[in-house]
Amino acid sequence: MKKTILLLATIAFAASCIEDSRNNFMVPDTLSLVYDEAVVPVSVYSGSATVTVQKAGKGVKPATATIGVSAEALAEYNAENGTAFTSLSSNLYEFSANEVSIKAEDLTGSIKLEWNPSSVYPALDGSNSVIPVVITESSLSVNPKRNLVLVNLLNSQVGLASSGSSLVAKEDENEDSEVSLKISVDNILPVDLDVTLAVDNNLIAAFNAEKGTTHIAAPNAFVKLPTEGVSVKAGQTDCFCTVTLDNSALFSGGKMMNFTTLLIPIKISATSQAGVAISDKVYYLVVRSPFDGVSISRVWGKYSLDKLWTADYGLPSGVDRTLTVDANWVYIPYAIGGSTAKITAISITDPTNTMQVNCEGFVANTITTACVRIIDKGDGTPMLTASGANEGGSFAFYTWPNGTDKAPTRTTLQCTWRRGGDRYELHGTWADGMVYVHAFQGTFSTRYEVKNGAFVKTDRTLVNVPFTGFGGVYKHPDYDQMLFASSDTSAFLTPTGTTYKQGDGQDTHDMAFEKYEDGALTYGYRPFTFKDEKYIAYTAIEGETLLRATLYIVKDKGGFKASLAGDEKDIFFEAPIHSENAEDMAIQVPMSLQGDCAVFVMPDKVWIAAGAQGLGVSVFKME
Repeated sequence: MKKTILLLATIAFAASCIEDSRNNFMVPDTLSLVYDEAVVPVSVYSGSATVTVQKAGKGVKPATATIGVSAEALAEYNAENGTAFTSLSSNLYEFSANEVSIKAEDLTGSIKLEWNPSSVYPALDGSNSVIPVVITESSLSVNPKRNLVLVNLLNSQVGLASSGSSLVAKEDENEDSEVSLKISVDNILPVDLDVTLAVDNNLIAAFNAEKGTTHIAAPNAFVKLPTEGVSVKAGQTDCFCTVTLDNSALFSGGKMMNFTTLLIPIKISATSQAGVAISDKVYYLVVRSPFDGVSISRVWGKYSLDKLWTADYGLPSGVDRTLTVDANWVYIPYAIGGSTAKITAISITDPTNTMQVNCEGFVANTITTACVRIIDKGDGTPMLTASGANEGGSFAFYTWPNGTDKAPTRTTLQCTWRRGGDRYELHGTWADGMVYVHAFQGTFSTRYEVKNGAFVKTDRTLVNVPFTGFGGVYKHPDYDQMLFASSDTSAFLTPTGTTYKQGDGQDTHDMAFEKYEDGALTYGYRPFTFKDEKYIAYTAIEGETLLRATLYIVKDKGGFKASLAGDEKDIFFEAPIHSENAEDMAIQVPMSLQGDCAVFVMPDKVWIAAGAQGLGVSVFKME
């Protein structure tokens, strides 16, 4: 749900920050309304907003201004900006005074614009309702370019932040499970919003028909919804609550009931604030029998709840931007600026067991060990690779064909823009593959073809990805489609061909793109297949504070867009990365804008490592 931060009591009128420099102006005195943007979103439930008038010019005279509304000014604004705002009926609000008075020694004066929320919210025209405030009369001339502010009154909608997940029921009759739900409001409220949850089994038939599944309802006693304490606090955008699954409800006479999958549709049924809209989004929790299908469990996690997790390994803040995994180790490069060449390997099963990768022959650069990836050598054998981030027109790429205890092989690749090599992805194998590199300060990525264990050429081929940000270019192994996801803009990409870039001497691999609305601050998209089922795993840094992170595994329904766009996500599994409890927040860290996810598929299990910079790293096993 998209978040809009509203001004609950004022309309960005930072009057106290206006410097008194009138005597420096050789222009006539003028009055104007004070605002940052002409359209100012305000929660309808705040009940009031402050209208402020500013005096500017060389004089220090007192001034007065009459405040009113103007349908003509609103019509002109709509015509100029292609908007469709509508004026709220004047009998639904009032000004605390008709006139603003500014003393000679003051710069600003204010009055209140007030309304009754219970009367206004039924009259709102979606998100288009405004009060077009203007200065109608004044003792000084009015700046015509600063004489309209549209107080945009917005209702709030509350909903479940995720469309669902799945878990495997416990085999032990006395071992319960817990699921954390996130509840969000799009426009923050000035009061606490209590939320009531309910299970609606009437939705199961339609879900099965749409998804082609055969889920059945869970026993009533199995689901324990919270009965109190589910509240989005005033001024906040979300809250968490815990649903408990009473495993004993699945047993009779010491034996578990016979089922394959249970479906628990959870929705918001009521709120404490009249008028707040309730999203129709439903959280579909799938519970699988422990004797059927696959299960996912957390093997270990290192979290920054009271100190940075990296301190346990003698590593400074911010090094954990990327990671990779094989059958034995999680590899963490020393990915901060400087000449340090270091890659720490942590045991996949025991986080106290570590080793250092041989980094002999590394060349110092902007970030000497920036990114790591495990790739298939072409015969099914995994091989560690790494890159350094550049300052100029080339970067170093390293491979360990003889094992991580031996010195790596270095290749220098030509690139473009600063920080080439910051992140890379290899698609295919080291016998027949393509390396994609993104430079966060440029709007092109580069790619390099690999054949038979070597780069075909070290010159760059530009890839038209017209977005900036720390990110990666991910290619789907089964479809001719790609995904760019970063700390900024993200997009679904479709290759359209190769053209010659005039004046550059390089080929350009062109792309058609469509914005991926929910892709900001998501990383490490890994399509994989296990037991004939297809999935996509990735990491997301979430929340306004950016101190929470989540591993998502979604069902692959035909590529990136079909599986990820909008509400299309069929979430198979989700779990917090920064803690075992989704409600926890990591300590404040100086850098938390990057993350990663790595998947290593074996015949009988899948290892999944997920991390977020400064927040934590978690290892999961799918079997």
